[in-house]
Amino acid sequence: MLRVELDQLQAGMKLALPVRCRHSYKILLNAGTVINEEHVQRLKELNPADVYIFSPHFMDDPAQELYREAVSSMDDIFQEVISGNKVDVSRVKQVVNGIVERLKIHDQILVQLARLNDADSYSVSHCVNVCIYSLFIGSNLNLRNEQMQLLGLGALLHDIGKLYMPESLLRKGGKLSDREFSIIKDHPLIGYRSLEGTDTPEEVGDIVRDHHEKCDGSGYPYGIGGEKISFLTKIVSVADIYDAVTSDRAYRPRMLPHEGMEILLANCSAGKIDPQVVKLFTRKVVTYPPGCTVRLNTGEIAKVVESKALSWRPKVVVKKGNRVKFVDLAANPTVFISQIIDIE
Repeated sequence: MLRVELDQLQAGMKLALPVRCRHSYKILLNAGTVINEEHVQRLKELNPADVYIFSPHFMDDPAQELYREAVSSMDDIFQEVISGNKVDVSRVKQVVNGIVERLKIHDQILVQLARLNDADSYSVSHCVNVCIYSLFIGSNLNLRNEQMQLLGLGALLHDIGKLYMPESLLRKGGKLSDREFSIIKDHPLIGYRSLEGTDTPEEVGDIVRDHHEKCDGSGYPYGIGGEKISFLTKIVSVADIYDAVTSDRAYRPRMLPHEGMEILLANCSAGKIDPQVVKLFTRKVVTYPPGCTVRLNTGEIAKVVESKALSWRPKVVVKKGNRVKFVDLAANPTVFISQIIDIE
């Protein structure tokens, strides 16, 4: 999967991911679209978010199709909820089962797909991304099958309350007023209550209601903390924060993966999120996989060669003519990745 600049986009390239408007987040072109000259000119006028095209490595991987099916299924489920129906929990379980099975085979590919499919804070893509991250954490913690099911359900439904929020607030480009933020803060409880009358397990409802609570009691809606927050909820909270900060928003551009990891570590140091979950997430998620081409803050183009110890501070190689220079970013804190050019 290759990220291309708009001035490098050419007719005949095939989109690997949907192209979204940078401001409204509406899909401008769907994944699978073969770019033509008209598309190129129109996209240059609209200045969309990043454009990713197919490369052979990702093109035929089953994880691609699974991700699209998961987003499509959740979109259908959420549209039914918007239409006034109760959430179809049995269909949500099917999505969870598909992700769990694929994680057993190609966990890091699914993680990369989640990271590249940035989305606004109430979209189906965000919910699928949080589910993938959460289940990745759960699998590395060797959670039992029943716990994985509950975790996946809670992750996919954690933001269901935002379906009842005014779209103007969700897409507002500037800072929310105190009154506007108080409305947004109601979404966990609204989501929790929307599950009444369904066969949603109690543990899943707890995740939906409490995913914005903090370990130090500074969260909402109730300001609970510590052991009053379930461990499954703490996993979803970490996944939610990471996907939120590494995705574009109407009011700010996305952070790079290593910046997202630093946000998690800062929140952990402040006692707001669970240290066990953060430690596992920051050590196991490969943010810059080997083969990834990046630009450093020095202006140099480099290729990631090793992501074992700290994948968000990997070892890279820089070529200058016939010379090759290896740089361990973990040992060189003043050198860091400033742009992802290509993911293979």
